[in-house]
Amino acid sequence: MKLRLLVILIALAVFKIGAGQTINISSVKYFYTVSENITSGKVISQNDWEKLFNTSGYSISAQSAVRKKVIKNMMLYAYSDKYITERDSVLKIDLLKNFSNNELFLSRLTLQNYLEMQKNDSALKEFLNNYDFKDLEISSTKRLKEFLYKPVDSLITFPSVNLLCYEPDAQSKPKGIVIDFNYFYKNDGNNDDFLAHEMYHTYRRNFEKPEYIRYNNFTSQLNNIHNEGVADLIDKNQEVSKHFDNLNIPDEIVDMYVDAYKNTPSKLKEFETIVLSFLHKEIDENTFNTKLKYFFQFGGHPNGFYMTSLIVKAGYKNELIKNFYNPHEFLILYNLAARKLGDFVVSDEVVEYSAQIAKQYYR
Repeated sequence: MKLRLLVILIALAVFKIGAGQTINISSVKYFYTVSENITSGKVISQNDWEKLFNTSGYSISAQSAVRKKVIKNMMLYAYSDKYITERDSVLKIDLLKNFSNNELFLSRLTLQNYLEMQKNDSALKEFLNNYDFKDLEISSTKRLKEFLYKPVDSLITFPSVNLLCYEPDAQSKPKGIVIDFNYFYKNDGNNDDFLAHEMYHTYRRNFEKPEYIRYNNFTSQLNNIHNEGVADLIDKNQEVSKHFDNLNIPDEIVDMYVDAYKNTPSKLKEFETIVLSFLHKEIDENTFNTKLKYFFQFGGHPNGFYMTSLIVKAGYKNELIKNFYNPHEFLILYNLAARKLGDFVVSDEVVEYSAQIAKQYYR
C-alpha cells in the first residue's frame, strides 16, 4: 500500500528501537517525495526511480522487473490526473481471473492501496508523526516466546523492520522484515502479534534444513504449510474472514482465501493423490514436481492455518511447538488430530514417503 508525501518526515529516516534495532522509513520518505513531484507535474527521471528502489525497503523486496514496473506505473496512475483512463482500466482488473498473472494482480492491489492512502493522507501523517515504536520489540518478543520450545534468547532477534509502500503485504526476508506502511497503519493494535509472526520465521530459519526443503516440491510445500500454519496461530483470528477486517483487501481475494481454508480437507486429498500417483509410477518425477509447485494457495497460509488450528483443537499444541522445525512431525500431528476429530487423514503410504525423506535430514 503506497502513500503520498509527508512533510513530517523532514528529519526522520529511521526510528530507533531497542539496542541497535531500527524501523527504517527511508522508502516511505522517498516515495512521498516522488509522488508529490508527480502530483505537481514534474517529470520523474530514471535517476529518481533508481533512488527510490535503492532505499531500504524496496532494495529488499521490490527488485524484480515486474514489481518495479508495477510500482512506477501505479504511482503515475494514482498521483497524476493525466492517467485517469489507465487508472480506471486497472481498477477493472478481475483478480480471480488474473490470480496467476503477477503483473495484473499486483497492479490492481497496489493502485487501490495508493488511492486509499490519498484519502487518508492526513491520518497517515498524524500516525507517522506520533506513533511510539519503542514498545514493539518487548511485546513482540514476549508474544513470540509463547510459540517457541525452550527458546534460545540469543537467536531471538528483533530484525530490521523496513516500511515501504506497495500492495498490502509484509514479508520476512533474510535482510529483514518488509511491511507496507498503510498496512502497518491499519493493523495498529495488532502489530506486536504481527511482528512476532514475522520474527517466528526468522527464528525458525536457524533450525530449518535447506537440503530437506529443496529435496522436491513435496517437501517444500509441506514445509510451507507447517511454517505458515504455526506463524498464523500467533496473529490470526480463529474466524478466518476476520483476518482481513479494515485492511483494504478486495472482497474476492478474501472469499478466495476463506474458501481455500474451508476446502483444506479436499486440497489435502488432491495433494495425496498426486503423491500416490508418483509413488505408483503413474507420473514421472518432473510431472510430480510440476503439479506440486505452488500447490497450496497464498503461500500455504490458509491450509496451514486450518491444519495447525485442528492440531491445537485436538490438544496437541505443546507437541506442535516442540516440533516447530520438522515438517514430517507436523504431518504426523495433523493426522493424530484429524483422526481424533473426524477430519481428513493423510494416507499411511504418503506419511511413510515423508518419513523416508525426513530421516535423511532430521534426527
